[in-house]
Amino acid sequence: MTERSSAGVGQVGLVAALRDVVAARTAADVESATLAAVRLLLGADAAFWMDRVGDEFCMTALSGLVQPESHALSIVPAGTGLAAEILATDAAVSSVDYAADPRAVPAFAVMFRRENITSAGGAPMRSPEGVVGVLFVFARRRRLFSADELQLLESIAGIARALRAQLRERDDLSERLEQERARAETGDRLLRATDALTGAMLRGQPLAAGLEVASDELGVRLHVEGLPSPGSPTGHHLPSDDATEISGGLQARIPGADLARLIAEGELPDRQLAMLAQLIGVDFRRQRAEVETELALTDQFVHSLFTGDMQELERLWSRTSLLGMNPAVPRAVISLGRAQPIDRMLLDRIRREMRSRTLGHSTTYAGDVLLLWPVPTAEDEAKLPDQVKSILAVCRPERLTAGIGPVCRKADDYPIAVQEAMFARQVAVQSITGKAIAASSELGMYRLFAHVGGMGALRSAVLETLGPLLEVDARDGSDLLNTLHTFLEHDRRIAETARALHLHVNTLRYRVERIARLLKADLDDPEQRFFILLALRLRGIAGVTEHAGQQAIGSQDVRNIQ
Repeated sequence: MTERSSAGVGQVGLVAALRDVVAARTAADVESATLAAVRLLLGADAAFWMDRVGDEFCMTALSGLVQPESHALSIVPAGTGLAAEILATDAAVSSVDYAADPRAVPAFAVMFRRENITSAGGAPMRSPEGVVGVLFVFARRRRLFSADELQLLESIAGIARALRAQLRERDDLSERLEQERARAETGDRLLRATDALTGAMLRGQPLAAGLEVASDELGVRLHVEGLPSPGSPTGHHLPSDDATEISGGLQARIPGADLARLIAEGELPDRQLAMLAQLIGVDFRRQRAEVETELALTDQFVHSLFTGDMQELERLWSRTSLLGMNPAVPRAVISLGRAQPIDRMLLDRIRREMRSRTLGHSTTYAGDVLLLWPVPTAEDEAKLPDQVKSILAVCRPERLTAGIGPVCRKADDYPIAVQEAMFARQVAVQSITGKAIAASSELGMYRLFAHVGGMGALRSAVLETLGPLLEVDARDGSDLLNTLHTFLEHDRRIAETARALHLHVNTLRYRVERIARLLKADLDDPEQRFFILLALRLRGIAGVTEHAGQQAIGSQDVRNIQ
Protein backbone atom coordinates (compact mmCIF):
# COMPACT_ATOMS: atom_id res chain seq x y z
CA MET A 1 0.00 0.00 0.00
CA THR A 2 1.43 3.44 -0.87
CA GLU A 3 2.43 6.01 1.71
CA ARG A 4 -0.55 8.11 0.57
CA SER A 5 -3.10 5.38 1.31
CA SER A 6 -1.51 4.06 4.51
CA ALA A 7 -0.87 7.41 6.18
CA GLY A 8 -4.07 9.07 5.02
CA VAL A 9 -4.28 12.75 4.34
CA GLY A 10 -3.35 15.35 6.96
CA GLN A 11 -5.58 18.00 8.32
CA VAL A 12 -4.26 20.71 6.03
CA GLY A 13 -4.83 18.60 2.93
CA LEU A 14 -8.34 17.97 4.16
CA VAL A 15 -8.94 21.73 4.42
CA ALA A 16 -7.86 22.22 0.80
CA ALA A 17 -9.96 19.33 -0.52
CA LEU A 18 -13.08 20.43 1.36
CA ARG A 19 -12.95 24.04 0.29
CA ASP A 20 -14.74 23.31 -3.00
CA VAL A 21 -17.37 21.30 -1.08
CA VAL A 22 -17.97 24.04 1.49
CA ALA A 23 -17.96 26.76 -1.19
CA ALA A 24 -20.56 24.97 -3.38
CA ARG A 25 -23.67 27.03 -4.03
CA THR A 26 -26.01 24.29 -5.30
CA ALA A 27 -26.84 20.77 -4.18
CA ALA A 28 -25.48 19.35 -7.46
CA ASP A 29 -22.22 21.24 -6.94
CA VAL A 30 -21.89 19.75 -3.45
CA GLU A 31 -22.31 16.24 -4.87
CA SER A 32 -19.78 16.66 -7.69
CA ALA A 33 -17.25 18.46 -5.45
CA THR A 34 -17.59 15.71 -2.82
CA LEU A 35 -16.92 12.94 -5.35
CA ALA A 36 -13.88 14.82 -6.65
CA ALA A 37 -12.61 15.35 -3.08
CA VAL A 38 -12.87 11.70 -1.99
CA ARG A 39 -11.23 10.48 -5.19
CA LEU A 40 -8.33 12.87 -4.62
CA LEU A 41 -7.94 12.20 -0.89
CA LEU A 42 -8.23 8.40 -1.08
CA GLY A 43 -6.57 7.85 -4.45
CA ALA A 44 -9.78 6.31 -5.81
CA ASP A 45 -10.62 5.86 -9.51
CA ALA A 46 -14.37 6.28 -9.19
CA ALA A 47 -17.02 7.34 -6.66
CA PHE A 48 -20.81 7.13 -6.20
CA TRP A 49 -23.24 9.20 -4.16
CA MET A 50 -26.38 7.15 -3.43
CA ASP A 51 -29.46 8.39 -1.55
CA ARG A 52 -31.93 6.15 0.23
CA VAL A 53 -35.48 6.52 -1.07
CA GLY A 54 -37.89 4.23 0.74
CA ASP A 55 -36.61 0.64 0.33
CA GLU A 56 -34.15 1.52 -2.43
CA PHE A 57 -30.84 3.29 -2.91
CA CYS A 58 -30.80 5.71 -5.84
CA MET A 59 -27.57 6.84 -7.50
CA THR A 60 -27.63 10.64 -7.28
CA ALA A 61 -24.16 11.35 -8.72
CA LEU A 62 -21.19 9.37 -10.05
CA SER A 63 -17.67 10.11 -11.14
CA GLY A 64 -14.99 8.11 -12.94
CA LEU A 65 -17.06 5.46 -14.85
CA VAL A 66 -17.26 5.30 -18.64
CA GLN A 67 -19.55 2.30 -19.30
CA PRO A 68 -23.02 3.43 -20.47
CA GLU A 69 -24.80 0.80 -18.35
CA SER A 70 -23.65 2.55 -15.18
CA HIS A 71 -26.59 4.91 -15.59
CA ALA A 72 -29.01 2.00 -15.98
CA LEU A 73 -28.01 0.72 -12.54
CA SER A 74 -29.09 3.88 -10.77
CA ILE A 75 -31.52 2.08 -8.42
CA VAL A 76 -30.76 -0.94 -6.21
CA PRO A 77 -32.81 -2.50 -3.39
CA ALA A 78 -31.73 -1.40 0.10
CA GLY A 79 -31.30 -5.03 1.14
CA THR A 80 -28.59 -5.88 -1.40
CA GLY A 81 -24.90 -5.17 -1.88
CA LEU A 82 -22.49 -3.37 0.41
CA ALA A 83 -25.18 -0.76 1.02
CA ALA A 84 -27.25 -3.39 2.86
CA GLU A 85 -24.40 -4.06 5.31
CA ILE A 86 -23.81 -0.34 5.83
CA LEU A 87 -27.52 0.13 6.51
CA ALA A 88 -27.62 -2.80 8.93
CA THR A 89 -24.45 -1.95 10.88
CA ASP A 90 -24.43 1.84 10.51
CA ALA A 91 -20.69 1.52 9.80
CA ALA A 92 -18.29 1.86 6.89
CA VAL A 93 -17.27 -1.27 4.92
CA SER A 94 -14.53 -2.26 2.47
CA SER A 95 -14.18 -4.99 -0.16
CA VAL A 96 -10.80 -5.94 -1.61
CA ASP A 97 -12.31 -7.89 -4.57
CA TYR A 98 -15.86 -6.72 -5.22
CA ALA A 99 -16.53 -9.09 -8.15
CA ALA A 100 -15.78 -12.12 -5.93
CA ASP A 101 -17.48 -10.71 -2.84
CA PRO A 102 -20.71 -12.58 -1.90
CA ARG A 103 -22.21 -9.24 -0.86
CA ALA A 104 -21.83 -7.80 -4.37
CA VAL A 105 -24.80 -6.81 -6.54
CA PRO A 106 -24.39 -9.09 -9.61
CA ALA A 107 -25.14 -6.37 -12.16
CA PHE A 108 -22.60 -4.09 -10.56
CA ALA A 109 -20.01 -6.89 -10.50
CA VAL A 110 -20.41 -7.35 -14.26
CA MET A 111 -20.10 -3.65 -14.94
CA PHE A 112 -17.07 -3.34 -12.66
CA ARG A 113 -15.28 -6.14 -14.52
CA ARG A 114 -15.75 -4.15 -17.74
CA GLU A 115 -14.46 -1.05 -15.95
CA ASN A 116 -11.52 -3.05 -14.50
CA ILE A 117 -12.61 -2.00 -11.01
CA THR A 118 -11.47 -4.36 -8.26
CA SER A 119 -11.82 -2.83 -4.77
CA ALA A 120 -14.57 -0.82 -3.10
CA GLY A 121 -15.30 1.06 0.12
CA GLY A 122 -18.40 2.79 1.42
CA ALA A 123 -19.48 4.97 4.35
CA PRO A 124 -22.93 5.92 5.67
CA MET A 125 -24.52 9.35 5.45
CA ARG A 126 -26.55 10.00 8.57
CA SER A 127 -29.37 12.28 9.59
CA PRO A 128 -31.50 12.31 12.76
CA GLU A 129 -33.68 9.70 11.00
CA GLY A 130 -30.75 7.27 10.55
CA VAL A 131 -28.73 6.24 7.47
CA VAL A 132 -30.07 8.24 4.51
CA GLY A 133 -27.37 7.58 1.95
CA VAL A 134 -24.02 5.98 1.13
CA LEU A 135 -20.80 7.44 -0.28
CA PHE A 136 -18.79 4.82 -2.27
CA VAL A 137 -15.23 4.88 -3.62
CA PHE A 138 -13.71 2.35 -6.06
CA ALA A 139 -10.19 1.44 -7.16
CA ARG A 140 -8.98 -0.34 -10.29
CA ARG A 141 -5.99 -1.82 -8.51
CA ARG A 142 -6.47 -4.38 -5.76
CA ARG A 143 -6.31 -2.67 -2.36
CA LEU A 144 -7.98 -2.53 1.04
CA PHE A 145 -9.35 0.82 2.11
CA SER A 146 -7.92 1.22 5.64
CA ALA A 147 -9.89 2.08 8.78
CA ASP A 148 -8.41 5.61 8.74
CA GLU A 149 -9.44 6.09 5.12
CA LEU A 150 -12.97 4.84 5.83
CA GLN A 151 -13.17 7.20 8.82
CA LEU A 152 -12.10 10.07 6.58
CA LEU A 153 -14.69 9.01 3.97
CA GLU A 154 -17.36 8.93 6.68
CA SER A 155 -16.40 12.40 7.96
CA ILE A 156 -16.56 13.92 4.48
CA ALA A 157 -19.89 12.18 3.85
CA GLY A 158 -21.34 13.78 7.00
CA ILE A 159 -20.15 17.29 6.13
CA ALA A 160 -21.31 17.01 2.51
CA ARG A 161 -24.76 15.66 3.41
CA ALA A 162 -25.32 18.49 5.90
CA LEU A 163 -24.23 21.17 3.42
CA ARG A 164 -26.40 19.73 0.65
CA ALA A 165 -29.39 19.61 3.01
CA GLN A 166 -28.88 23.30 3.84
CA LEU A 167 -28.64 24.25 0.17
CA ARG A 168 -31.75 22.24 -0.64
CA GLU A 169 -33.53 23.96 2.22
CA ARG A 170 -32.46 27.31 0.82
CA ASP A 171 -33.62 26.26 -2.66
CA ASP A 172 -36.93 25.08 -1.22
CA LEU A 173 -37.40 28.42 0.51
CA SER A 174 -36.56 30.25 -2.69
CA GLU A 175 -39.15 28.14 -4.52
CA ARG A 176 -41.76 28.92 -1.86
CA LEU A 177 -40.93 32.60 -2.17
CA GLU A 178 -41.44 32.36 -5.93
CA GLN A 179 -44.87 30.72 -5.44
CA GLU A 180 -45.83 33.40 -2.96
CA ARG A 181 -44.76 36.11 -5.40
CA ALA A 182 -47.15 34.71 -8.01
CA ARG A 183 -50.06 34.88 -5.54
CA ALA A 184 -49.27 38.15 -3.83
CA GLU A 185 -50.06 41.61 -5.15
CA THR A 186 -46.54 42.73 -4.30
CA GLY A 187 -44.93 39.65 -5.78
CA ASP A 188 -42.68 41.49 -8.24
CA ARG A 189 -41.23 43.71 -5.55
CA LEU A 190 -40.66 40.74 -3.25
CA LEU A 191 -38.90 38.81 -6.02
CA ARG A 192 -36.56 41.71 -6.73
CA ALA A 193 -35.88 42.14 -3.02
CA THR A 194 -35.19 38.40 -2.66
CA ASP A 195 -32.92 38.39 -5.67
CA ALA A 196 -31.03 41.39 -4.31
CA LEU A 197 -30.71 39.86 -0.84
CA THR A 198 -29.69 36.42 -2.15
CA GLY A 199 -27.23 37.93 -4.63
CA ALA A 200 -25.57 40.01 -1.93
CA MET A 201 -25.23 36.98 0.35
CA LEU A 202 -23.82 34.77 -2.42
CA ARG A 203 -21.28 37.47 -3.30
CA GLY A 204 -20.13 37.55 0.32
CA GLN A 205 -21.27 41.15 0.87
CA PRO A 206 -22.28 42.32 4.37
CA LEU A 207 -25.88 41.51 5.29
CA ALA A 208 -26.63 45.23 5.75
CA ALA A 209 -25.79 45.87 2.07
CA GLY A 210 -28.29 43.24 0.87
CA LEU A 211 -30.97 44.51 3.25
CA GLU A 212 -30.47 48.06 2.00
CA VAL A 213 -31.16 47.01 -1.61
CA ALA A 214 -34.12 44.85 -0.52
CA SER A 215 -35.49 47.78 1.47
CA ASP A 216 -35.44 50.00 -1.62
CA GLU A 217 -37.33 47.36 -3.63
CA LEU A 218 -40.01 46.84 -0.96
CA GLY A 219 -40.36 50.45 0.16
CA VAL A 220 -39.67 49.63 3.82
CA ARG A 221 -36.58 49.78 6.03
CA LEU A 222 -35.25 46.29 6.79
CA HIS A 223 -32.60 45.64 9.44
CA VAL A 224 -31.54 42.86 11.82
CA GLU A 225 -31.45 43.23 15.59
CA GLY A 226 -30.36 40.85 18.33
CA LEU A 227 -27.06 39.64 16.86
CA PRO A 228 -24.15 39.78 19.35
CA SER A 229 -21.79 42.70 18.89
CA PRO A 230 -18.03 42.03 18.71
CA GLY A 231 -17.58 43.01 22.35
CA SER A 232 -20.62 41.21 23.74
CA PRO A 233 -21.31 37.46 24.00
CA THR A 234 -25.09 37.88 23.63
CA GLY A 235 -27.52 40.08 21.75
CA HIS A 236 -30.57 42.04 22.87
CA HIS A 237 -33.51 39.89 23.86
CA LEU A 238 -36.50 40.10 21.56
CA PRO A 239 -39.86 38.25 21.59
CA SER A 240 -39.93 34.71 20.19
CA ASP A 241 -42.91 34.78 17.83
CA ASP A 242 -42.26 34.22 14.12
CA ALA A 243 -43.81 37.55 13.11
CA THR A 244 -45.11 40.05 15.64
CA GLU A 245 -45.78 43.77 15.93
CA ILE A 246 -43.21 45.80 17.84
CA SER A 247 -42.83 49.49 18.49
CA GLY A 248 -42.06 51.12 15.14
CA GLY A 249 -42.54 48.08 12.87
CA LEU A 250 -42.95 44.33 12.32
CA GLN A 251 -40.42 41.67 13.27
CA ALA A 252 -39.79 38.05 12.23
CA ARG A 253 -37.55 35.49 13.94
CA ILE A 254 -34.45 34.42 11.99
CA PRO A 255 -34.06 30.60 12.20
CA GLY A 256 -30.66 29.44 13.44
CA ALA A 257 -29.92 32.70 15.31
CA ASP A 258 -31.78 32.38 18.61
CA LEU A 259 -32.05 36.07 19.50
CA ALA A 260 -31.92 37.64 16.04
CA ARG A 261 -34.97 39.24 14.41
CA LEU A 262 -35.57 40.80 11.00
CA ILE A 263 -37.28 44.16 11.55
CA ALA A 264 -39.42 45.93 8.94
CA GLU A 265 -40.25 49.59 9.54
CA GLY A 266 -43.17 50.20 7.19
CA GLU A 267 -46.02 48.26 5.58
CA LEU A 268 -45.09 44.69 4.60
CA PRO A 269 -47.16 41.47 4.82
CA ASP A 270 -45.93 39.41 7.76
CA ARG A 271 -45.73 36.28 5.59
CA GLN A 272 -43.27 37.97 3.24
CA LEU A 273 -41.16 39.24 6.15
CA ALA A 274 -41.08 35.74 7.68
CA MET A 275 -39.89 34.25 4.37
CA LEU A 276 -37.11 36.81 4.05
CA ALA A 277 -36.09 36.00 7.62
CA GLN A 278 -35.97 32.28 6.78
CA LEU A 279 -33.78 32.96 3.74
CA ILE A 280 -31.35 34.93 5.93
CA GLY A 281 -31.41 32.07 8.47
CA VAL A 282 -30.44 29.51 5.83
CA ASP A 283 -27.44 31.63 4.85
CA PHE A 284 -26.51 32.03 8.53
CA ARG A 285 -26.44 28.25 8.90
CA ARG A 286 -24.37 27.83 5.74
CA GLN A 287 -21.84 30.39 6.95
CA ARG A 288 -21.75 28.76 10.39
CA ALA A 289 -21.09 25.33 8.86
CA GLU A 290 -18.28 26.80 6.75
CA VAL A 291 -16.68 28.62 9.70
CA GLU A 292 -17.03 25.69 12.11
CA THR A 293 -15.51 23.31 9.56
CA GLU A 294 -12.57 25.66 9.05
CA LEU A 295 -12.12 26.16 12.81
CA ALA A 296 -12.27 22.42 13.52
CA LEU A 297 -9.65 21.66 10.89
CA THR A 298 -7.48 24.57 12.06
CA ASP A 299 -7.67 23.22 15.64
CA GLN A 300 -6.54 19.79 14.42
CA PHE A 301 -3.65 21.40 12.56
CA VAL A 302 -2.52 23.45 15.57
CA HIS A 303 -2.80 20.41 17.87
CA SER A 304 -0.54 18.52 15.48
CA LEU A 305 2.03 21.30 15.75
CA PHE A 306 1.94 21.00 19.53
CA THR A 307 2.01 17.22 19.83
CA GLY A 308 3.24 15.74 16.53
CA ASP A 309 6.50 13.94 15.96
CA MET A 310 9.19 15.48 13.79
CA GLN A 311 8.09 13.78 10.56
CA GLU A 312 4.49 14.93 11.08
CA LEU A 313 5.59 18.46 11.98
CA GLU A 314 7.76 18.82 8.88
CA ARG A 315 4.95 17.61 6.61
CA LEU A 316 2.39 20.00 8.13
CA TRP A 317 4.78 22.93 8.31
CA SER A 318 5.37 22.86 4.57
CA ARG A 319 1.61 23.29 3.95
CA THR A 320 0.66 25.95 6.51
CA SER A 321 -0.04 28.50 3.77
CA LEU A 322 -3.31 26.66 3.02
CA LEU A 323 -4.58 27.95 6.38
CA GLY A 324 -3.32 31.47 5.72
CA MET A 325 -0.34 30.95 8.04
CA ASN A 326 3.08 32.05 6.75
CA PRO A 327 5.64 29.66 8.31
CA ALA A 328 8.39 32.26 7.91
CA VAL A 329 6.73 34.60 10.44
CA PRO A 330 7.96 34.07 14.05
CA ARG A 331 5.14 33.39 16.52
CA ALA A 332 4.93 33.47 20.29
CA VAL A 333 2.88 30.81 22.08
CA ILE A 334 0.60 32.29 24.76
CA SER A 335 -1.37 30.25 27.30
CA LEU A 336 -4.57 31.78 28.72
CA GLY A 337 -6.59 30.06 31.44
CA ARG A 338 -8.62 30.26 34.61
CA ALA A 339 -9.50 28.01 37.56
CA GLN A 340 -12.03 26.11 35.37
CA PRO A 341 -11.48 24.92 31.77
CA ILE A 342 -12.24 27.55 29.12
CA ASP A 343 -15.75 27.12 27.67
CA ARG A 344 -16.87 27.82 24.09
CA MET A 345 -18.35 31.25 24.80
CA LEU A 346 -15.16 32.52 26.46
CA LEU A 347 -13.03 30.90 23.74
CA ASP A 348 -15.00 32.75 21.03
CA ARG A 349 -14.55 36.02 22.91
CA ILE A 350 -10.79 35.53 23.27
CA ARG A 351 -10.56 34.68 19.56
CA ARG A 352 -12.44 37.86 18.63
CA GLU A 353 -10.19 39.96 20.81
CA MET A 354 -7.05 38.40 19.35
CA ARG A 355 -8.26 38.87 15.76
CA SER A 356 -9.04 42.53 16.45
CA ARG A 357 -5.33 42.95 17.24
CA THR A 358 -3.50 40.46 15.00
CA LEU A 359 -4.04 37.68 12.43
CA GLY A 360 -3.13 34.82 14.77
CA HIS A 361 -4.39 31.28 15.28
CA SER A 362 -5.80 29.68 18.43
CA THR A 363 -7.02 26.42 19.91
CA THR A 364 -7.76 24.80 23.27
CA TYR A 365 -5.24 22.53 24.94
CA ALA A 366 -5.49 20.85 28.38
CA GLY A 367 -8.24 23.29 29.42
CA ASP A 368 -6.28 26.40 28.41
CA VAL A 369 -6.50 28.56 25.29
CA LEU A 370 -3.28 28.65 23.30
CA LEU A 371 -2.67 31.58 20.97
CA LEU A 372 -0.10 31.61 18.16
CA TRP A 373 0.69 35.34 18.08
CA PRO A 374 2.70 36.66 15.09
CA VAL A 375 5.73 38.76 16.16
CA PRO A 376 7.49 39.54 12.86
CA THR A 377 9.63 42.32 14.43
CA ALA A 378 11.36 42.98 17.74
CA GLU A 379 8.94 45.88 18.25
CA ASP A 380 5.95 43.51 17.92
CA GLU A 381 7.52 41.17 20.47
CA ALA A 382 8.08 44.05 22.90
CA LYS A 383 4.40 45.07 22.63
CA LEU A 384 3.14 41.54 23.28
CA PRO A 385 2.77 41.73 27.12
CA ASP A 386 0.62 44.87 26.83
CA GLN A 387 -1.51 43.24 24.12
CA VAL A 388 -2.10 40.18 26.32
CA LYS A 389 -2.83 42.41 29.32
CA SER A 390 -5.50 44.24 27.32
CA ILE A 391 -7.21 40.95 26.41
CA LEU A 392 -7.30 39.94 30.08
CA ALA A 393 -8.84 43.31 30.95
CA VAL A 394 -11.54 43.07 28.26
CA CYS A 395 -12.51 39.54 29.43
CA ARG A 396 -13.29 40.66 32.98
CA PRO A 397 -15.03 39.71 35.24
CA GLU A 398 -13.38 36.43 34.17
CA ARG A 399 -10.17 36.12 36.20
CA LEU A 400 -7.73 34.97 33.54
CA THR A 401 -4.00 34.46 33.88
CA ALA A 402 -1.50 34.26 31.03
CA GLY A 403 1.85 32.67 30.33
CA ILE A 404 3.99 33.93 27.43
CA GLY A 405 6.24 31.26 25.96
CA PRO A 406 9.29 31.70 23.73
CA VAL A 407 9.09 32.80 20.09
CA CYS A 408 8.89 29.90 17.61
CA ARG A 409 10.73 30.15 14.30
CA LYS A 410 10.49 26.54 13.11
CA ALA A 411 8.05 23.67 13.56
CA ASP A 412 9.89 21.78 16.29
CA ASP A 413 9.99 24.92 18.49
CA TYR A 414 6.26 24.64 19.23
CA PRO A 415 6.00 21.60 21.57
CA ILE A 416 8.69 23.10 23.83
CA ALA A 417 7.09 26.56 23.68
CA VAL A 418 3.71 25.13 24.71
CA GLN A 419 5.19 23.49 27.82
CA GLU A 420 6.97 26.70 28.83
CA ALA A 421 3.93 28.93 28.17
CA MET A 422 1.65 26.71 30.27
CA PHE A 423 4.28 26.52 33.04
CA ALA A 424 4.65 30.32 32.98
CA ARG A 425 0.87 30.65 33.39
CA GLN A 426 1.00 28.39 36.45
CA VAL A 427 3.74 30.63 37.83
CA ALA A 428 1.35 33.58 37.38
CA VAL A 429 -1.43 31.63 39.12
CA GLN A 430 0.85 31.00 42.11
CA SER A 431 2.22 34.56 42.19
CA ILE A 432 2.26 35.94 45.73
CA THR A 433 2.11 39.50 44.33
CA GLY A 434 -1.03 38.80 42.29
CA LYS A 435 0.75 39.15 38.95
CA ALA A 436 -1.60 37.97 36.16
CA ILE A 437 1.02 37.50 33.42
CA ALA A 438 4.35 35.65 33.49
CA ALA A 439 6.82 35.13 30.66
CA SER A 440 9.06 32.08 30.45
CA SER A 441 11.95 34.41 29.55
CA GLU A 442 11.67 35.90 33.07
CA LEU A 443 12.09 32.55 34.81
CA GLY A 444 15.73 31.96 33.92
CA MET A 445 16.96 28.46 34.69
CA TYR A 446 13.73 27.71 36.54
CA ARG A 447 11.97 27.28 33.19
CA LEU A 448 13.63 23.83 33.14
CA PHE A 449 10.88 22.69 35.50
CA ALA A 450 8.43 23.12 32.59
CA HIS A 451 10.03 20.02 31.05
CA VAL A 452 10.47 17.88 34.20
CA GLY A 453 7.03 17.72 35.77
CA GLY A 454 5.87 21.32 35.69
CA MET A 455 4.44 23.22 38.66
CA GLY A 456 3.44 20.06 40.50
CA ALA A 457 7.02 18.79 40.55
CA LEU A 458 8.29 22.22 41.58
CA ARG A 459 5.90 22.52 44.54
CA SER A 460 6.61 18.96 45.66
CA ALA A 461 10.36 19.61 45.63
CA VAL A 462 9.98 22.77 47.74
CA LEU A 463 7.62 21.14 50.23
CA GLU A 464 9.76 18.03 50.55
CA THR A 465 12.80 20.16 51.41
CA LEU A 466 11.25 22.93 53.55
CA GLY A 467 8.02 21.33 54.77
CA PRO A 468 9.00 20.89 58.45
CA LEU A 469 9.97 24.56 58.79
CA LEU A 470 6.82 25.72 57.00
CA GLU A 471 4.65 23.74 59.41
CA VAL A 472 6.40 24.93 62.56
CA ASP A 473 6.29 28.57 61.43
CA ALA A 474 2.58 28.27 60.58
CA ARG A 475 1.78 26.58 63.90
CA ASP A 476 3.97 28.50 66.35
CA GLY A 477 4.46 31.83 64.59
CA SER A 478 8.23 31.29 64.64
CA ASP A 479 10.60 32.71 62.03
CA LEU A 480 12.70 29.66 61.24
CA LEU A 481 12.37 29.86 57.45
CA ASN A 482 13.55 33.49 57.32
CA THR A 483 16.32 32.66 59.81
CA LEU A 484 17.55 29.84 57.56
CA HIS A 485 17.42 32.01 54.44
CA THR A 486 19.36 34.85 56.09
CA PHE A 487 21.90 32.44 57.60
CA LEU A 488 22.68 30.84 54.21
CA GLU A 489 22.71 34.17 52.34
CA HIS A 490 25.38 35.37 54.84
CA ASP A 491 27.43 32.25 54.15
CA ARG A 492 26.74 30.79 57.65
CA ARG A 493 28.54 33.63 59.44
CA ILE A 494 26.90 33.70 62.88
CA ALA A 495 27.79 37.25 63.90
CA GLU A 496 26.68 38.87 60.62
CA THR A 497 23.46 36.85 60.54
CA ALA A 498 22.66 37.75 64.16
CA ARG A 499 23.10 41.46 63.40
CA ALA A 500 20.87 41.19 60.29
CA LEU A 501 18.14 39.46 62.30
CA HIS A 502 18.63 41.57 65.45
CA LEU A 503 19.20 38.41 67.51
CA HIS A 504 21.64 37.44 70.21
CA VAL A 505 24.36 35.13 68.91
CA ASN A 506 23.39 32.33 71.31
CA THR A 507 19.72 32.62 70.26
CA LEU A 508 20.76 32.34 66.62
CA ARG A 509 22.92 29.28 67.33
CA TYR A 510 19.96 27.61 69.07
CA ARG A 511 17.70 28.35 66.09
CA VAL A 512 20.24 27.05 63.57
CA GLU A 513 20.62 23.82 65.53
CA ARG A 514 16.85 23.45 65.72
CA ILE A 515 16.53 24.06 61.97
CA ALA A 516 19.14 21.40 61.22
CA ARG A 517 17.27 18.88 63.41
CA LEU A 518 13.93 19.67 61.77
CA LEU A 519 15.36 19.32 58.26
CA LYS A 520 17.57 16.37 59.22
CA ALA A 521 20.31 18.16 57.32
CA ASP A 522 23.97 18.97 57.82
CA LEU A 523 24.22 22.67 57.04
CA ASP A 524 28.00 22.35 56.77
CA ASP A 525 27.58 19.99 53.77
CA PRO A 526 27.89 22.11 50.56
CA GLU A 527 25.65 19.79 48.52
CA GLN A 528 22.86 19.82 51.11
CA ARG A 529 23.15 23.61 51.44
CA PHE A 530 22.84 24.00 47.67
CA PHE A 531 19.51 22.15 47.48
CA ILE A 532 18.13 23.92 50.57
CA LEU A 533 19.02 27.36 49.15
CA LEU A 534 17.55 26.37 45.76
CA ALA A 535 14.27 25.39 47.47
CA LEU A 536 14.21 28.74 49.29
CA ARG A 537 14.55 30.62 45.99
CA LEU A 538 11.99 28.43 44.20
CA ARG A 539 9.44 28.93 46.97
CA GLY A 540 8.21 32.25 45.59
CA ILE A 541 7.85 30.89 42.04
CA ALA A 542 5.92 27.86 43.30
CA GLY A 543 3.68 30.04 45.49
CA VAL A 544 4.40 27.96 48.61
CA THR A 545 3.27 29.74 51.79
CA GLU A 546 3.33 28.63 55.41
CA HIS A 547 -0.32 27.61 55.03
CA ALA A 548 0.48 25.55 51.93
CA GLY A 549 3.30 23.87 53.80
CA GLN A 550 1.02 23.00 56.69
CA GLN A 551 -1.55 21.44 54.32
CA ALA A 552 1.10 19.45 52.46
CA ILE A 553 2.76 18.06 55.56
CA GLY A 554 -0.61 17.35 57.18
CA SER A 555 -0.38 15.31 60.32
CA GLN A 556 3.40 14.95 60.36
CA ASP A 557 4.48 15.38 63.99
CA VAL A 558 7.52 17.63 64.05
CA ARG A 559 7.53 17.91 67.83
CA ASN A 560 9.47 14.68 68.07
CA ILE A 561 12.29 16.28 66.10
CA GLN A 562 12.63 19.32 68.33
